[in-house]
Amino acid sequence: MQQFNEAELDRTLSASRLHGYRRDDANEEVTLLRYKWNMALSEALYPSLCILEVSFRNVLNAEVAGLRSDPEWLQHGTEFLAFNERKAIENASSTLQKQGKTRTQDNLVSELSFGFWTALLNKHYETSLWPRLLKSTFPGCPRIKRTRAVASRRFTEIRRLRNRISHHEPIWYWPLAQTHADVLDALRWLSPVSTAIASDMDRFPEVLARRP
Repeated sequence: MQQFNEAELDRTLSASRLHGYRRDDANEEVTLLRYKWNMALSEALYPSLCILEVSFRNVLNAEVAGLRSDPEWLQHGTEFLAFNERKAIENASSTLQKQGKTRTQDNLVSELSFGFWTALLNKHYETSLWPRLLKSTFPGCPRIKRTRAVASRRFTEIRRLRNRISHHEPIWYWPLAQTHADVLDALRWLSPVSTAIASDMDRFPEVLARRP
């Protein structure tokens, strides 16, 4: 591996960002290896996280639409939503308008962040959405685990990981084997189709085993 001095690494990658990789007084070679491994881990987790996010928002959108008898509930059936979620819809609508896109239900579903959808698992929605949607939204979840609180904790933790990856933050020191298992478990809760797609593309265990 080509050698780089500390000053050059700090200039290009920033000392503050590299601080998360310089644990245990690691030298620059180990620091760079960890940095590259972190990128590989993030890349390897992306397929599972991607299919989970897409599946969750589409399933939950369909279930809320059925519950409220309104296939376009994001456009005019939002009186049950908390302020933050209503604001998120306003912002998504504004973004679509700026992009020259039509404010359709499908476009709103895609434009709204993962945080919007995981927020629908919050306690605020205990009576308006849950527990009526638990079985239909998470048909593969064991009955003993199938509660709003359990689902909220699981998806919030997954969202934290997803956001760290999106912002190029260090994840290499996380308990990633367990987190990866939790992501696959959440996929099984949602859909066997999504689980199969993610499994076909999953190479995370091999990347994890390359720890420098």
